[in-house]
Amino acid sequence: MIAVILNDLLYCLTLFLYYIKNKKIDIYFFILSVYTVTALLCSQYYFQSPEKWHLSAFNFVYLFVVLLIFLQPFKSRSISIDTIYIKETKLVKFLSWIYIFCSFVAIYYTLPDTIALFQGGNWGALRADLYAGENIQLYHSSIERIAKNISSYLSNFAGIMAFYHLTKSSVDKKMTILLFISWVVPSFLASTIVASRGMVVHLILKIILLYIIFRNDIPKSRKKYLYIPTVAAFAGLIAYTIIVSVSRFGEDEASSSAFYYLSHSMLAFNDGLMGHIHSYTNGSYFFSWLLNIVGLDGSYNLDNLGGTWGTAFITFIGCLYFDFGPIGTIVFAIINNLMIYAIVKRNSYDLADISLIVFFAAYFLNGVFVSGPGGVISYLMAYVVYKILKISQL
Repeated sequence: MIAVILNDLLYCLTLFLYYIKNKKIDIYFFILSVYTVTALLCSQYYFQSPEKWHLSAFNFVYLFVVLLIFLQPFKSRSISIDTIYIKETKLVKFLSWIYIFCSFVAIYYTLPDTIALFQGGNWGALRADLYAGENIQLYHSSIERIAKNISSYLSNFAGIMAFYHLTKSSVDKKMTILLFISWVVPSFLASTIVASRGMVVHLILKIILLYIIFRNDIPKSRKKYLYIPTVAAFAGLIAYTIIVSVSRFGEDEASSSAFYYLSHSMLAFNDGLMGHIHSYTNGSYFFSWLLNIVGLDGSYNLDNLGGTWGTAFITFIGCLYFDFGPIGTIVFAIINNLMIYAIVKRNSYDLADISLIVFFAAYFLNGVFVSGPGGVISYLMAYVVYKILKISQL
């Protein structure tokens, strides 16, 4: 009991003191808020069955300290439209249209599958097939695969441009609407074909993240027109999450499964991972894609590590712990810290800079639950897009 109370205090006090000192809701505050809410939910989940968990206060402190190392570059940074300078060059406009085209290709191929799933309601069976290792058709053609990959890797760029358009004195309504549709709809449809709730949560967090960055420069007269479509979109996403939860777990278990989804990652890290595994995958989890590309063995078997986390979420820090252990994870956090600081230390940011900032912020937000294997490809592609956008601003 003392461990979970300490965990709550660490996050709540840090968040409270940060707000008292800075008096603003920024990227650091938002990310820390999400982790604070998760900590509070974890403690509530713990008190439902305390005998189930064997927790260590040190493990919580370790998780908290490593998280702060990752987040430190964002601390007290004024990242808003006042410090962002975007040049809408011909290349930026070209990339916008490429993104829109690829997104609508993705919509064209995915929408019929989504409609069929809503009509059949077989979300539970679909997810069961995924867990069982059954082959799920994610792509109907090579064109769709390429379009979805481009849409995925340029999604931060599209989200930034969509919100940036809302801050302009003269809005290109067609481009703005197309950017928002092509940014939100394919992400939602991608979640439906794998019966995922997590992808919807990630989408909501990213929308809020970008709104926080641009909100102060969106004219009030324009904001009022956003309320209805925003509320409708969020209501639809929540309704979808409820439908999938009921299908996958039944009406009696749907609410408890959603609560479990949101409220166990820190507990699983503490009780099932840290201190329970003494061998590591030595980079094969995070770097699996890269190792396979260069001809090295990128295979790993998490079952051989020990531990009792099972299919539970363990935060993105827990996933790094698979690879590097307690010391190596701290080293990774410090290196990551320096990578972000190299960008955020500037007094102003161009389109490329803000795309990388949004990538890392979104990665940490999503990581409150878990991060998948092969994460290095996300890092590499974020830097590829960063370089392309740097060229676009010349």
